[in-house]
Amino acid sequence: MSTGRIVVDNSVDQATLQAYAGDPDAVLDVTGLDLGRLPPGSRANLHSEADTFSAPHLRTSGNIDAPRATVFSAPKLRASENINATHADVFEIPRLRVAGYIHATSAGEFDAPELRNSGDIDAFATTSFHAPLLETSGYIDAHFAVSFNAPHLRTSRRITAPAVTFFSAPELRTTAYINASNAERFSAPQLEVVEFIYAPKAGFFLPDAT
Repeated sequence: MSTGRIVVDNSVDQATLQAYAGDPDAVLDVTGLDLGRLPPGSRANLHSEADTFSAPHLRTSGNIDAPRATVFSAPKLRASENINATHADVFEIPRLRVAGYIHATSAGEFDAPELRNSGDIDAFATTSFHAPLLETSGYIDAHFAVSFNAPHLRTSRRITAPAVTFFSAPELRTTAYINASNAERFSAPQLEVVEFIYAPKAGFFLPDAT
């Protein structure tokens, strides 16, 4: 099947949609499609300009690009490539286990109870970062999170959580740096490789530039 963007809407029959969705090289513009029709085992890349991205049956996917969606809901999604939903203040991925980067910049809460491995996580606006099974990630940006829960995190490129008052990462072993500038308590007992920790209230300061 040829690569490139394919516009699909509700006029597309299910057999054709199934064929398109099974092509990992295809980019499907699903703006006008009822996403409940997407095959659960989709491998194609999905793009939508709609205000809501709700894919109730989707279990796997290539990249998902939903830059205008204020609601992003994929309740059965388990594995995905990159997810771009930067304007979604409602962001629901309760069964996601593996993903590329996750750009959920506007999410009020970042709740990923089954996520284990991911690329970069941009959850800038979230007030609560909850990823209790996460083990590896790229950077994590949880700038406004007042709670940070990633007790099994072992490796992360960097962590930005300047609003938390207690930073705890009991299994963390490797990261470039941690910004927990408001933390009065800081605990990362297994940390072996780190360039610097910035948590001045807990006694960790930026490296001396001189």
